[in-house]
This record gives sequence, structure tokens and C-alpha cells, in this order.
Amino acid sequence: MATETHRTDQQQQSAALLSAFWTAPGEAFFPPDVVALVLHVTPLTLAAQRWKREGLPWFRPGKIPLYRKGDVIAYIEGARNEPKR
Repeated sequence: MATETHRTDQQQQSAALLSAFWTAPGEAFFPPDVVALVLHVTPLTLAAQRWKREGLPWFRPGKIPLYRKGDVIAYIEGARNEPKR
């Protein structure tokens, strides 16, 4: 029972973070855990991309790297595959 409650709490928290991302302006900044949810990857994947200097542009004004929402959207749109006709 406790596991189900924890899972539900985690799902609600994820939904709230995703909602905050999608309703924010394009200039808003988000930490890796939120961006990972949006991109369906792990925060470790984003860390590896930063280390390799690949993937999304990011900023580190303090200890935590941040990603601009507009850059995340552009990255998603750039990854779109168009079917050939």
C-alpha cells in the first residue's frame, strides 16, 4: 500500500513539474530533472551530454545547470523526423 501511495505522489509531482514547464514562458529556465521529464530521458543522460558538450545549450549561474525552455522546444523540434514521400 505504501508503495502505491509513493508511486501516486511521484506521478503527481511529475505531472506538476511538466505542467509548470509547459505553461512557463519561453525565456524560463529549468533544472535537469524537469528537462529530463520533458525529453523522456534521465538526468544522467543530460549530465553525460553536458560532459561531452553535446545536446542542449545550458547555463550554470550557480551550482545547478539550467536549461532555457525555448532551447528545449527547439531541440525537440529539431529531432522531429519527417516521413519521405
